[in-house]
Amino acid sequence: KPGNKQLDLLTGMLDCISTNEDCRSENGVDYRNYGLLDGVPEHSDFYFVHSYIIQPAEPSVVKATADYGCDVPACVSKGSVTAFQFHPEKSGRAGLRILRNFVRDDLGGDGV
Repeated sequence: KPGNKQLDLLTGMLDCISTNEDCRSENGVDYRNYGLLDGVPEHSDFYFVHSYIIQPAEPSVVKATADYGCDVPACVSKGSVTAFQFHPEKSGRAGLRILRNFVRDDLGGDGV
């Protein structure tokens, strides 16, 4: 909302969306080549709970989208900051794969 303080890690607009119900995207998540999504099957379902949507000023920061009648940025990343619109920890095997990849890439573990 205009006037709200933000972290300013990414530039863009923050908008309300029409639902804040627990939901899964009907068509899953589509993503571009991005390390944290390695091994995640295309169109995997993820657990979304939200009432706001980010519209980044830089389209290149969008790494994954979900179809809610329009493309909703599901994952954005710039520099050392990555954010998900969904909850990886509540998203079954696909979410666990993302968390394993995070351990592998960012913490230097083997991702197991």
